[in-house]
Amino acid sequence: MQNYGLNTYQRDKALKKLRNNIDFMQDNGIEMDNKIVPYADFVQNSYMNTDRYIAEIQHRAWNMFDYARENDLVNIMFTLTLPTEWHPKKTFKDKLVNNPKFGGRKYITKIKGYKFINCHVKQNIPFVEPVLDFSQTIDKYIPRNASKELSKMLKRFFKDRSYTSIEKNERCYFRVTEPHKDGTPHIHMSLFIPKDKQERVIKALKRLYPSPLGQVETDIRKPVHYLMKYVLKTFDDLRDDKNISNLTLWYLYHGISRF
Repeated sequence: MQNYGLNTYQRDKALKKLRNNIDFMQDNGIEMDNKIVPYADFVQNSYMNTDRYIAEIQHRAWNMFDYARENDLVNIMFTLTLPTEWHPKKTFKDKLVNNPKFGGRKYITKIKGYKFINCHVKQNIPFVEPVLDFSQTIDKYIPRNASKELSKMLKRFFKDRSYTSIEKNERCYFRVTEPHKDGTPHIHMSLFIPKDKQERVIKALKRLYPSPLGQVETDIRKPVHYLMKYVLKTFDDLRDDKNISNLTLWYLYHGISRF
C-alpha cells in the first residue's frame, strides 16, 4: 500500500482527526421539534454520508457536461504538476528514490558526529557548546504548501488573455487534486470552452506550463467518465477503519480539498 509520504505519526494523527470529527458530528446537532438532530444526519463530505456526497459530485460533473454540450463547448483535459524542487522523491527504474533537487531538507549541520536537519549554527565558539537556530525550520515544501503553489500556478492561466477573453457563460471547469506516490500533489482539470478558442487556449497552456509541468489532452471521447475516474479513485469506504487507505489520510492530515 502506498504511503504517499505519510509516516506513522502523521497516519495516526489523521486517523485521530477523522474519528474526532465523526464523533463530534454524531454527538452534536440542532434542535428541531424538541428533538436533537445530529449534524451527521445532514452533513455530507468525503467521510460523512459519502454516498450522497459522491452522488452530488457526479451530478455536478454531468450538469457541467450537459451545459457544455448545449452551448457547443469542447473539452480540454489538463494535468498540472509542480517543478522538481517540490518532489522529495523521483521515479527511477519503477522505484521511488530520493530526489537530489528537492528544495526541502536544505540545511544540514554536522556537529561532533551528529547531523541536524534544517538548522543553522547561530553561534559556534571554541570550547562553547554551539547554539542551533531552528527559527527557519518551517519547511516550505510540504504538501499543503505545494497544493497552494499549484493554485497560484493555475491562476496564471485564469488571468491570461486567452482565458479572460472568453465570455463567462462560455467557459467552465472541474479540477481534482490528488497526490503522486511521494505525496506531492498535482491537478487534473476538465475545461470546456468554445471550439474557436481551443487552439489559443492550448497554446497558452503550453506556454505557461511547458512540459513536464503541463500536459494537454483534447481527444477524450467521454470527458465525464474520464474525469470521474480521477474523482472516484480518491475515495475509500469509510464505514470501517480497515478500509481507510493512506490516500484518504493524506487529504485529512494535510487539509487538502479534493475538488
